Amino acid sequence: MTKREKIFYGSVFILLKKDDTYLLQQRMNTGFMDGCYDASASGHVEPNENIIQAAIRESKEEIGVKIAEKDLKLMRILQMNIDMPYIACMYICKKWTGEIVNCEPDKIAELSWYTKTTMPKNLTRGLSALRASDFSEQLAFEYIDEARMNEIILHA
Repeated sequence: MTKREKIFYGSVFILLKKDDTYLLQQRMNTGFMDGCYDASASGHVEPNENIIQAAIRESKEEIGVKIAEKDLKLMRILQMNIDMPYIACMYICKKWTGEIVNCEPDKIAELSWYTKTTMPKNLTRGLSALRASDFSEQLAFEYIDEARMNEIILHA
């Protein structure tokens, strides 16, 4: 059997929600969309790790909270084909333990709570797609290429 190249990269996004507010992080020093606001925690799926394990790990590593698998609700699967091909799983989480803290101050400029109406304009691509659906928690799949991203940004 020959070794295959990766067809997609896997990533997870975890969005904490409390009442009508969402916790966002502002990215910095990552080399990708720095200055933009992203989900509460996000990252790549590591080798030998499933998507749920990645979501739980990233939440602990980035914002210091422990999330139980049963408290993660899958809300979006995004196939993003802009710079590199990604399959991104976006979760909403309304229950966690531990105190929220910026565990990566070299990569996260700030952590702040926003409502749909107070949310900053400069969002990452995944969060822009979620905003375009008015943060619907109904499970959905979306394919996002340059044309779709331009359409999302135009209507933001």
